[in-house]
Order: sequence, then structure tokens, then C-alpha cells
Amino acid sequence: MLLIEAAAIHETLHSYINYNVSMAADNKTQGYMTTGTWLYALDSWISIYGLPSNYSNHYQMLSAYFNLAVNALATLDNNAHTTKDYAMALLYGLNNASDGTPTEQALLQTEFNNILASYGITAAQLNTFNIANLNAPTSSRLPTNCPSN
Repeated sequence: MLLIEAAAIHETLHSYINYNVSMAADNKTQGYMTTGTWLYALDSWISIYGLPSNYSNHYQMLSAYFNLAVNALATLDNNAHTTKDYAMALLYGLNNASDGTPTEQALLQTEFNNILASYGITAAQLNTFNIANLNAPTSSRLPTNCPSN
């Protein structure tokens, strides 16, 4: 269940970031003020330079939103897990942006590694967490003998 909640937060962040990038581009074409918050400036830069969407989203999630996402997941889960568990759940897939160049992939991996270090997570711990949580135990799976009508 934790990974499902983490995926919901992850996809919500994609929507939020893409909305902000879209608004930054629209505001620029309308001649509105393009200065202000650092996030607005970043969104304008992404829009102007046409960075790949998944790469730029994941980079922002790691560099700007990760701690907020951890707090949101803890709140959603009523703090039933550890902060490290929340971080590991939210890290799933964040270092994978196949639309980025090799240089962008390296930058993304650096941000990912920074998060691992800041939460005290080793690659082995993350792998063990993913293996334990990606496949539901038999007792938690949906029944396969349901009527088809």
C-alpha cells in the first residue's frame, strides 16, 4: 500500500510541475513578469530550453520536492512507517528518466545519490525494500476466481 500512496504523490508532482512549466511558458508569451520565485525561474528555463519532461520532472522532484513528498506520505500514512521507509518508497523510479541525455542522466543520478546519503540509505537497503514491497504477498493479492459477469 505504501508504494501505491507514493506513486500517487509522484504522479501528482508530475502534474503540478507540468502545470507550472505550462504557466511559465504561457506567461512569457503573454508578456507577464517572468521573475519572482526560484521555482518560476526554473520552470521558465525548462520551458525555454525544452528539457525532456520526465527528466526535468524527476530532477525537480529530487532537488526541490523530495522532503515535502516524504512529509506528505507520512501524513497520508498516519506515520505508520519510518521516515526512511517513506524516502525509499518515494525514490522508486526517480533515477530513471529515459528521455534525458547521458549528461542529464548523470545529473539525475547525482541528485538521487544525494537523497540516498541524506536519508542514510544504502543501495542494498533500497534494493531489499523494493524487492519486499513490489510484489504483494499471496494473502494480499486480489482473488483470481471471481465470476466474470
